[in-house]
Amino acid sequence: MQKKAILGKFFNTSLVLIFLFGVFLRIKTFLYNRSFWCDEAALALNITDRGFLELLKPLDYIQCAPYLFSVLSKVMINLFGIKELVFRTLPLLFGILSIFAFYFLSKRILNKKWSILAANLLFAINFEIVYYSQEFKQYSLEMLVAILSVLYFSSIDVKNITYKKCVFTGLLFFVFFLVSMPTPLILGAYILYLIYRNKKESLRQVFYILVPFCLLALPYYLFYLIPSKEEMLIFCSYLWDVGYIVPKLDSIKTFVLNLLNFTFFSCKNYILLIMFITFGAFLTYKDKKKVGGIMLLILLAAFLAAVLYMYPIYHRLGLYLVPFLILLAIKPLDTCSVKDFKSAIYTAVLVLAFIFCFRTYNISYISEFFNPTVFNRGISREMMDIIKDKISSNDFIVYNSLSESTCIYYQRRFNIENVRHGELSLMLDRGFKNITDGNIWLYFTYWDQDKEYIDKALKLAKDKSSAKILFEKRELGSYILKVDFKPQ
Repeated sequence: MQKKAILGKFFNTSLVLIFLFGVFLRIKTFLYNRSFWCDEAALALNITDRGFLELLKPLDYIQCAPYLFSVLSKVMINLFGIKELVFRTLPLLFGILSIFAFYFLSKRILNKKWSILAANLLFAINFEIVYYSQEFKQYSLEMLVAILSVLYFSSIDVKNITYKKCVFTGLLFFVFFLVSMPTPLILGAYILYLIYRNKKESLRQVFYILVPFCLLALPYYLFYLIPSKEEMLIFCSYLWDVGYIVPKLDSIKTFVLNLLNFTFFSCKNYILLIMFITFGAFLTYKDKKKVGGIMLLILLAAFLAAVLYMYPIYHRLGLYLVPFLILLAIKPLDTCSVKDFKSAIYTAVLVLAFIFCFRTYNISYISEFFNPTVFNRGISREMMDIIKDKISSNDFIVYNSLSESTCIYYQRRFNIENVRHGELSLMLDRGFKNITDGNIWLYFTYWDQDKEYIDKALKLAKDKSSAKILFEKRELGSYILKVDFKPQ
């Protein structure tokens, strides 16, 4: 009895420490207050420049965000001002809430206390989960919605679900759809579970769930999401292609490696990872728990959507699946036991394999979170701050296409008024004809692979003027250059 009490106290203490450390990592990296990169700045400009109803129109700068997330962000800046930390407060809050939501989910999926501790530790220190808890995008909220959805569905008595409960579920998931793009996949997984469990009896239940959801969600999908998706497909399809599953060996291999790299970041033991996840999926199915069945069906629905080119599992678009994959990877630890010599040997082998598989989650890995530049995607704010102190009213800021949103956002932020700006490739096509006198600033943030554009711009400037470089700085993927442009 005393041993059980000691183990219980150890479990509770360890769990609290994991919670505190997870919250600490999210707040610490949030307080680094790194510069916006292009996607964050683009979404911030949309929310700053539009009214609440205008946010229902397709967004500018190749952006798409769930409507209610945009509205909540608009409320935040109206209350607290236009600042990076204000925009990122909601993702931080959702990231912290996910720690506790994941714990409740892990309790329902896993059977052993050490399994629960291991799962919650991996969740607390997961690189991508921590990262998206401090980025101004909706992905930490989508992950929270996915976890809460499984918890909600697993609490419903499938055999005795009332029609009022079905209607409420349809309405609830319409609200979820307004904050999370993958919601239809999650709801679809539950519909499959209802049909599997209740067969013909489920048809009326499915009807009462889908009617309110579809009546409200269809206009939102047709008039907001589809136009946004069509525009993004023009510019982002090359990024998303690896998120779809093509029935070719090389494509499947690339898809799996991308998914494992994103989910487990520094862990490169792919064969062991696949073995743990596959074994975990088998054990979860074998448990016959409702919560496990729904979780597996969500993963199945996501993979089917990727096969059918409906919704990719690519990088941040698949963040909502990361908690489920962590749980499957940990599930084999539930089979550990030391009741006899045979089980003790099995447990020792399994634990050693687990430690070897996840050995990269070490002190070196944790120390990276204490590096202020760990999440930096360029230093757009710092570069514009330099320009602010050196720019004149007749100067011209020229940016590459990927830097447009950060340039406009930080020009406003630093009150750099009456200064012309333009996109570099367009400026080159026009041969800088609209510049008669003054300095040219090249402003590139995040991606700096446009060196050929820089060289071309300098050559053109020198051909047309007595141009000379006055200032140049390159750091953390960002680049600024000041050229004295005086026609000959």
